[in-house]
Amino acid sequence: MVRIDCEEIWERGKLVLGRPRGAWEVIKGEEISIKGVYEKYLVVLAFLSSASVFLSNSVIGYENVQNVVVREGFFSGLILFGVLFLMELFSVYLLSVVLEYIGKSPIFFSKGGREDFFKVVSFSLMPVFIGHFLMFLPIVGTTLGVLFWLYSIYVFFLGVGIILEIGNKIPYIFLSIAVFSLVMSFLSLFS
Repeated sequence: MVRIDCEEIWERGKLVLGRPRGAWEVIKGEEISIKGVYEKYLVVLAFLSSASVFLSNSVIGYENVQNVVVREGFFSGLILFGVLFLMELFSVYLLSVVLEYIGKSPIFFSKGGREDFFKVVSFSLMPVFIGHFLMFLPIVGTTLGVLFWLYSIYVFFLGVGIILEIGNKIPYIFLSIAVFSLVMSFLSLFS
């Protein structure tokens, strides 16, 4: 049985948001498997993010273009919650596999393994999950979500250099950010 340690998630979130360079140094020294990252962090963060979307769309409601508050039905909100939750979990792994394929190419020679690529993607998405969680807040929620999304690109940029030991290879960083942005844009369509 998996034990959820909310305090550890909270501390890691504060570290990633407050001192991302220091967070990557800590993460680099950790021996944690892909399964461990899912169990300790991603499942909880994806659940909270998806639950926030459910709360926002089905309970609180949102204003449409005509300034009318719209609430989705309870069951359609639950379906959206389930689809979003699974997509968030799957997309993290998919993005790490794509980046591993790019990073292991003869052009970039990354020293990282599959777990390293997964850690970079997982922990750089932590601000996005937190931003999704805050999107239920009226008026400021969307703005906060966008700001956290932009900050996650910066966190990702730092992680690529520290964890994957790529160095200052600008084409790789550009390509990584482009792929990361595309996936995050895709996820944003469903939130």
